Amino acid sequence: MIDTGKGILLCATLCFVLFISVSTPGFAQVFMDADAKSDAYARIVEKGYGEEAPDCLHKEKHIKEEWDATLKKYVFAFILHKEIDGDRCNRVDRQRNEIKTYGPSPENMKASRGEIHYYRWKFKLDKNFQPSPSFCHIHQLKAGDGPDSGSPLITITPRYGNPDKLQLIYTPSSGVSGGGTVKQVDLAPFKGEWIEAIEKVVYNDPGEYSLVLKRVSDDAVLFEYESNKLDLWREGSTFMRPKYGIYRSINNLSYLRDETVLFADISLTEGTTFQKPDAPATISISENEQGDVVIDWKDSSDNEDQFRMDVSADQGKTWTYFSSFPAGTKRITIDKATTNSKNIYRVRAENTLGNSGFVVSGTPTGLNSFQRVKQSGLKSFPNPFQEMTRISYKIPAKSKVKLAIYNQQGSELKVLVNCVRNPGSYSVNWEPEKSSTIAAGSYFAKLLTDYSEESFQLVKTE
Repeated sequence: MIDTGKGILLCATLCFVLFISVSTPGFAQVFMDADAKSDAYARIVEKGYGEEAPDCLHKEKHIKEEWDATLKKYVFAFILHKEIDGDRCNRVDRQRNEIKTYGPSPENMKASRGEIHYYRWKFKLDKNFQPSPSFCHIHQLKAGDGPDSGSPLITITPRYGNPDKLQLIYTPSSGVSGGGTVKQVDLAPFKGEWIEAIEKVVYNDPGEYSLVLKRVSDDAVLFEYESNKLDLWREGSTFMRPKYGIYRSINNLSYLRDETVLFADISLTEGTTFQKPDAPATISISENEQGDVVIDWKDSSDNEDQFRMDVSADQGKTWTYFSSFPAGTKRITIDKATTNSKNIYRVRAENTLGNSGFVVSGTPTGLNSFQRVKQSGLKSFPNPFQEMTRISYKIPAKSKVKLAIYNQQGSELKVLVNCVRNPGSYSVNWEPEKSSTIAAGSYFAKLLTDYSEESFQLVKTE
């Protein structure tokens, strides 16, 4: 179990409890992750994006939220069915399932001429992903309007071949020569892996463009491209915008299959005053009263999107991705059954522009040597649940106690306990089915005492 102040991230072998305080940044930055609610579309619209899904042609949702065991969080699943789906309400020669910034989006999400935009996101192609000889774009930069808005400026395109390739394709304005594939690499290293993209665009003619694709598991760079000679504007347009998803031709249908492409942690920043976050100031390891590993760090920035934590089992010789945590996280707790006492950890802050340096934990010799901290052992059963879950906790010392339920937006929904408790073990039931306003989704039980603040994620199913 891993605990992060905002909640538990559920998977078969590993969970989280998050201890989080969150600050609201004051810059033109938009960060969107899946929020564990049943309706991905609501999350997309809430963050200022529009969707272009083929739901009217095929009556089911084609963008969903699902748990990903590698990232240890919910992600967006973009789905296309080979024989059924089309381009929104029509099926002629192509299929589309994308999200985009568009006319109703906030101004900072739409790029005017001369503006700098930074984009950062994660995506995963299935290990058996099948491209075709025709186009199949998983990312586009396009004009949002105007007479020359049909063709994209930039696409990231998996392409069938011997071997299959991942292509970066550039298209200048209509009537201008010089477009085509500016770089391609073998597709094989991208299949079955989470990939992080970091993209910078100066929208002008000529404009500036750079793209880096990294494997999330070990931060290895798989693709790099940079140019200051591309036509990155369309005359007659008022804004440019990014698109994410699957947009593919069905002219070579036999090459294709039903496909799901995963996306996560989609970030957008406009402007030149934004900076990379500073590294956390300190990191420490301790042990709670249950013997679980507790990792604390001090946040040095107010402009991160999230934190990345890596783990090393060989005293820092090699590192692998462990998990990411929301901006404002200060503490995570790892179940003693899922960790090794010789593991060490490192944490960095991330935003659209890049990453801070890592701060590395100490090297423990065993859990018994850790400093013990008072925690409540907040937990619930069953979880996920349908009708009722029983929340239990311990109070090590006499304290004022408040236990309440919150939604993903931080709004208090129900106070379960608000009194002074003597040392001991306690439990209380939460039965949200008694309220018609409590839909299936993710919620948080938050326990406040005189000496700690702890949160735990609860997942209500249909």
